[in-house]
Amino acid sequence: MNELTVVDKATEWRRMKGLVLDSVRSPITKRVYNMALDEFFDCQSHGKRLESDPGRTRAGVVVDHREDVGDPQAGGGSDG
Repeated sequence: MNELTVVDKATEWRRMKGLVLDSVRSPITKRVYNMALDEFFDCQSHGKRLESDPGRTRAGVVVDHREDVGDPQAGGGSDG
């Protein structure tokens, strides 16, 4: 019963994105989230992957994505 299952990352991504979008009520917010999540996934699928660099953090991935899309807060700093 210990079978190994290969999971398609794109399928898992769509499932996770669906959960996020289902939790949003506003159609405008849902549309913007959908575009942002697709953009983020595309960025990560073409860029450096977390799994390929053990020293890379999730926060670093987000900062890299913000830099790619021209976010003025991409340089980091405090949140509060």
